[in-house]
Parts: sequence; C-alpha cells; structure tokens
Amino acid sequence: MAISYSVKINGVSVVNSGSLSDVVRDVNYTLTGADGDASFELPNTIQLSDPDSSAFVPFDSLTEAVVVEWVEASDLSSQKAHIAYVVAKELQRLEAKSKPLPWAPVPEAPTPPADVAA
Repeated sequence: MAISYSVKINGVSVVNSGSLSDVVRDVNYTLTGADGDASFELPNTIQLSDPDSSAFVPFDSLTEAVVVEWVEASDLSSQKAHIAYVVAKELQRLEAKSKPLPWAPVPEAPTPPADVAA
C-alpha cells in the first residue's frame, strides 16, 4: 500500500506587519503518515514569509483548510521521507512474529491464588 499523509493544524503565532495586523507568521502542525495499521505523527513548525497585501486573508476569515494549504505549499519532502522510513519499519515489526527460543525453558503457568475463607 502507499502511505497517505495528512496535516493537522495545532496553532499559529501572529505579528503585525506594516499596515496589516494579525499576520500569521508561524504555523505549528502535525504531519501524519499512515499505511494500513502503521502510522507516525511528526510535529513541526514552519515560518511563513510576509504576505502580499493584495492576497492577505484577515485572521478572522482564516479556515483550517487555508492554513493546511500554506503548510502543504512548503517543502515537506524531508519530513515525508522520515515518516515513510518509520512507517516502513513499523510495518516490518507488525509482520514479524516473536517466537520463543528452542533452548529456553518453558515458562511455568502461574499458580492461581488459593481462596481464603473468612
């Protein structure tokens, strides 16, 4: 299967920039990669460049989808490569079965506690 990625916005930091107020400067997000039963979450922060005043979105008009677009427009390739590595390792771990060593003693079954009559 292929890894599917998703971005969750955890928070933002704002600054005033020229005549614009509440300009999003930093975005805290979590990038998650999942493949079947294996997944990995990688938190991160990006710093955005100053906005073009003609394309500025007022803070109160922001939606999660808009901020996710900003994150996805950044270079996530190294983060995705790290997540792919971890997810692949987790898939390998899930496929492997642990087996007792043939020379190891068989563990004894625990003895149930005796009922104590009061």
